[in-house]
Amino acid sequence: MVITYSELARKDLDEIYESSLMRWGVEQTNKYMDDLESRIEWLLSNPELGLNRDEVKDSYKSYFQGKHTIFFRKTDKGIEIIGISQRTKTSPSLWIHIDQPCADWIP
Repeated sequence: MVITYSELARKDLDEIYESSLMRWGVEQTNKYMDDLESRIEWLLSNPELGLNRDEVKDSYKSYFQGKHTIFFRKTDKGIEIIGISQRTKTSPSLWIHIDQPCADWIP
């Protein structure tokens, strides 16, 4: 079982790291990023526990971690992390990145 990350998810992780670093410092940022990584690894073993997000796109799921929502989907080989948004942006109309080139983002 493997975890894959979309280009958007990688960008989201970079932005989370940078904004957390400026606001909270190295130690707290590293802890938060470790917690996100641990939750993503846990989702690999427990994808059925994600909230169905068919209003975004069929087969999409989400799970809260800290102040963020992890959007993912099951794949034949594990899970794909689609994106990670702040919880205040979990409404599909606010969350979907229009400029994302991946066709999977268009519901």
